[in-house]
Formats: sequence, structure tokens, C-alpha cells
Amino acid sequence: MAFPTSGRVIIHTTVGEIDIGLWSKETPKACRNFLALAMEGHYDGVIFHW
Repeated sequence: MAFPTSGRVIIHTTVGEIDIGLWSKETPKACRNFLALAMEGHYDGVIFHW
């Protein structure tokens, strides 16, 4: 399955949402890898530090 490499990602945290834009033209491989891992659930339940 080919994942899109453009668009936005919303990260849901316990203190609100984070809206992230994907830089598909500059980093297409990183965008595909990030989206594939996210769709497979690799980031579910991960502690987010800021």
C-alpha cells in the first residue's frame, strides 16, 4: 500500500492536539516512513515530552 506524502497529521495528547504539516517535497521518504509507522500503531500510547 502506498501512503500519501503530503498533508497534515493531528497528534492527540492528554493536553490537546498538535497539528503537524508534512514536508513531502523536501522529505518524501521520511514522510512515508512516519505515516506507515503511525498507521501501524507504533506511536499509540507513546509518552510525548515537550
